[in-house]
Amino acid sequence: FENTRFLAMARAAVHHRVHSVGPRRLLPGSVALALLGLAGSKATQQRDVLGMVNGSPTPPPSSCRVYPPPQALSWHIHVLFDPKNRTEVDAALHLQTEFLSHFPLDAKNCSFDAGDPQPNRTSMCKYEIDWTAAGPFLTAQYSFFVPNGWFAATAPWVTSRRGFLNILVHPLTGCETEDHVQWPMWSGEKQPLDPSIFHCEYPGCAVRPAPPPQPVGTGIAVAPETVRVGAIRWDNWNGRTSPTSAQTARCMSPAQWHGRVPFCGRVVNESFVDFGCATPEVMALELGYAARAGISFWAFVQYEESSSLSAALQNYLAATDTHGVNFAALMQIGGMPLGPKGDEWTAFLKRYDGYFSRAEYETVGPQNNPLVFLFGGSTQVTSRYGSVDQFIGLLEAWSNHTAASGRPRPHFVIQDGYNDTFTRELRVAGAVQSRSSYALGDAAVNGTFAQQIEQCQLRWQMWAANGDDVVPLAATGWDPRDRAPGCASWTPHGEGKAWTQAPTPRQVVEVIDDAVQWSCAHPAAATTRRVLVYAWDENSEGGWLIPTLGEGTARVDALHNFTKGRGWSCNSSRL
Repeated sequence: FENTRFLAMARAAVHHRVHSVGPRRLLPGSVALALLGLAGSKATQQRDVLGMVNGSPTPPPSSCRVYPPPQALSWHIHVLFDPKNRTEVDAALHLQTEFLSHFPLDAKNCSFDAGDPQPNRTSMCKYEIDWTAAGPFLTAQYSFFVPNGWFAATAPWVTSRRGFLNILVHPLTGCETEDHVQWPMWSGEKQPLDPSIFHCEYPGCAVRPAPPPQPVGTGIAVAPETVRVGAIRWDNWNGRTSPTSAQTARCMSPAQWHGRVPFCGRVVNESFVDFGCATPEVMALELGYAARAGISFWAFVQYEESSSLSAALQNYLAATDTHGVNFAALMQIGGMPLGPKGDEWTAFLKRYDGYFSRAEYETVGPQNNPLVFLFGGSTQVTSRYGSVDQFIGLLEAWSNHTAASGRPRPHFVIQDGYNDTFTRELRVAGAVQSRSSYALGDAAVNGTFAQQIEQCQLRWQMWAANGDDVVPLAATGWDPRDRAPGCASWTPHGEGKAWTQAPTPRQVVEVIDDAVQWSCAHPAAATTRRVLVYAWDENSEGGWLIPTLGEGTARVDALHNFTKGRGWSCNSSRL
């Protein structure tokens, strides 16, 4: 390390590591730090700092500019990256995941201010990712709080694994400007900072004594904030009398896939399955399961009302008790009317006027705008309408008609998780209000479900960084491997080689709760307070919550045991 002041602080931190934590095998990169020598004790350091907090005069600012420098009370490790560069985002999130796996951090994020050195704290924690400029940083970054006792192990570990990322390691002494500008270590390229936001400029500044104990019984009860969770329905489980359902049955007939078959299906023999799910009786059972799992609404993929693929929706609409489970329309862009005119358009408006008028239709916001998902991307739009502008005109016509009918305008959610330019164009034009996705198919081949969760988190953050209002997608799997080659006409060439290992019921809970907590932590970027799950019944592609022949009700039960039947709360995280 070339910075002699950083070196002196590192030497003291290594001393604390050796004497207060006890023997532990150090990583090779920390051996050099261990050879730096020994300096003063942590006990003396903390006594001096806390003495200042508890009444000693504030030292003059010049005390930050002395040598040797003040003792480091703790450390921050910052990882900087460009939020619009997917390669950098992937690398940064991967490094964070590796750090969290390698070192023992508190399960919860740091709950104290980033400027607080926390000299008595012995455990590490992480701060939320800042996806835009924040504090002194002019780009995206995240950081770890590192007590002195963990400095020697963590700093070399991170810097040796940074790849092309830029890392800032700095002490927390109370001299904020010096900590970031004069006394840090940069690994990679030194980045510009804005130190004008700093206000603490004496050793120990920002150290806060522990709050006094609160009397029992004086707390104020606050109702926890909630997020409503919906799930996609693609209802192709009608049996072999339906041409499309017969294809799905052929896909799932090999014995390897029998465990995915919904509870309303049956295995006839080792190479033949059939379904009988499109009945009012099955719908009544499904509604009970969905309510038990904490699902607030289903997003039904839309087809013509006479299609066998609409049978489940018709059974839902005819149900006498929906158990509080609402419904929303998930439009396939390729199946929407070509333009706002003619008999097709009139029938379309009549159908959705009827849906929006129902009490069970899912709405968002203070004006109760009906929630409508739009599945497809720029390719589907230009193929169907010739241009994005034509599609925007169609959405505007639908919205204007609904408003003219005396109802709130639809809240459109575009389901394109990958094309930032397309979604931005729709948003800037005012045609859509939020962004989500239908599924996430960019997993590794035989990828772990932990990687699937990481992809979900990456998408939410990248959508927000693009300026989109986000309905986080919680993907419960992706495994469209060839079940029976050529079994489905809609995927004649398969759906790619990527697939993810099936999650455990506990991991299903984790990915949904992650989406809920992200919504809670980013209210300005997730204004609908809705989460969408892929999926309720995309069993053939590998994403489902519905009970199956293989798992029974395990996923539903895990979700119920977590939510306790009270829905999804910002204050009920498993963390």
